[in-house]
Amino acid sequence: MKFMVYISCVLSILTLTRCVEEDNTIPKPIGYFRIDMPAQEYSLYASECPYVFEKPEGAILMDKPGAKSPCFKDLYYPTLKATVYFTYITIDSNFAEISKFTDDKVYEHHTMASGIQPREFANYEENVYGTAYSLMGDVAVNYLFFVTDSVNHYFAGQLYFESVPNYDSLQPCIQHIEADMQHLIETFKWK
Repeated sequence: MKFMVYISCVLSILTLTRCVEEDNTIPKPIGYFRIDMPAQEYSLYASECPYVFEKPEGAILMDKPGAKSPCFKDLYYPTLKATVYFTYITIDSNFAEISKFTDDKVYEHHTMASGIQPREFANYEENVYGTAYSLMGDVAVNYLFFVTDSVNHYFAGQLYFESVPNYDSLQPCIQHIEADMQHLIETFKWK
């Protein structure tokens, strides 16, 4: 009889433990939305400003509101929620001052940047010289460039996103826009 009680207790315990649901779910990692990049197609942009370049078709070139000059422009990427702010300055005798301003703008982000990669370029036929800076890490400006003829013209661009800086998440967008800006620089001409 003790044996029967023992077996009933064991069977009851086994039955009860099988009825309890086990939570075997594994938490999913944080995911980000997939971003469809716009096609990298370009069209010529020319205006009353003293420069010409090929702009990306997937972006909208707008006049900068409240700008000092009509040659200040914004290149807006609606699908990527990013803007490249363009600045044009006529060089008088202030080239050293303008050049220092660019360096200061780049290196004000050095505390947050995990790296800064400068890339110099020159187009001797079109008299276009400049430097592009890729800033890595969670910084406000991920890409900055300037082109000049060192005598009369200075044109610069800075990339900003309408989001909190998260370099890993923004990396595909940054690479896409960097390729567009590289094309813009390669096709840049002074009038």
